[in-house]
Amino acid sequence: MPTKKYTDFLESEPFTRDAKHGNGGTREYVGITCPHCTISFVQITKENIATSKATECLKHLRVCEAAKAAGLSPPPKKQTAPPLPDLQCVVCTDPDHAALAVRNDALEEKNGSLNDRLRSLERNEARRSVEIDEMRERARAKDREDDRRDQLLKLCLDKLGIPNPPLPTPEVLTDGFKKLERKTPAGPRFVPLSMAGESKVDRLQSENNRLRAERNKAVKQRDAQEELARDAGLARDALATLAKDPYAKKHLLAACHSDKLPEDMIRSAKRVRCLVDPEFQKKDA
Repeated sequence: MPTKKYTDFLESEPFTRDAKHGNGGTREYVGITCPHCTISFVQITKENIATSKATECLKHLRVCEAAKAAGLSPPPKKQTAPPLPDLQCVVCTDPDHAALAVRNDALEEKNGSLNDRLRSLERNEARRSVEIDEMRERARAKDREDDRRDQLLKLCLDKLGIPNPPLPTPEVLTDGFKKLERKTPAGPRFVPLSMAGESKVDRLQSENNRLRAERNKAVKQRDAQEELARDAGLARDALATLAKDPYAKKHLLAACHSDKLPEDMIRSAKRVRCLVDPEFQKKDA
């Protein structure tokens, strides 16, 4: 059983008073009197005397002038740990970290090239879209012209007495023209219409689809590179946050101790220790 401290600080008889905290009820308190200045400097609940008396007495001794005059010197307050240095200002000399920085720079450069290619594809796609709209408008104008020709052709076939559809063969048209010429020698001569080839709109649409597929692929590659760089930054930020807590830093360094880890994890543990503890980095260098 531990020795009871501050036995010379007198305790009063328990008395009942309004509770300092809670819902307004009453509790039993004990007053503590200093043997040096004879002042009752604190009132502690009866059930907390064993755990709180020593702390309150030590606090009073640090400010009690009578105790200082009697030559008592209580221990000072524990100093808080000094702030950790800014991890971003520490230059890492670990070759693995240097390789990681080079790889990160390469990822950023590749990401920039992917962004440039993506913007180029977007410009090409916009230009192709304008060309497709223009071709569609020309195709609609051609369709209107074809409709007028079809109406004229149907009118001519009706005059020749040829059923439509289907379209007649050249021999049937020739016979019809000869019959018409016999009736009206000065009549106009008709030339069969030719079928159009592959539409330019279809070709432009195919090219536009190809450009869109390349753009989507470039976007996915860029997102993947950004995610890799973001994960590396989050890991460093998490280690920096843990390093600010002395308790977490202590356990983190203990978990990363090289003698307690498998061979294949020692290099990764050193990286973590270099980021968390700059002093270890200087020793390791």
